[in-house]
Amino acid sequence: MIALVTLAFGWVLWPLFGAVFWAVALVIVFDPIASRVSQHLGQRRNLAALIMITGFLLLINADQCGASMPVSCWNSSLVLTTQ
Repeated sequence: MIALVTLAFGWVLWPLFGAVFWAVALVIVFDPIASRVSQHLGQRRNLAALIMITGFLLLINADQCGASMPVSCWNSSLVLTTQ
């Protein structure tokens, strides 16, 4: 019975394997950084996570818009346009 449940669980998760793999890889890479940020903030892990996520979003947006990041770029990254 346990083997059947395990196989069913694997069958359900197989389409998500890529996303789960990258999520685990990112956790392994960024956990030391998150621990250091959390230590600097007095063991406030939620605040450390918020700061890191905000930083990553800003980096992603800066990469898409270029180094100058004009105000119009903030709007264009959030709105889908058709041509």
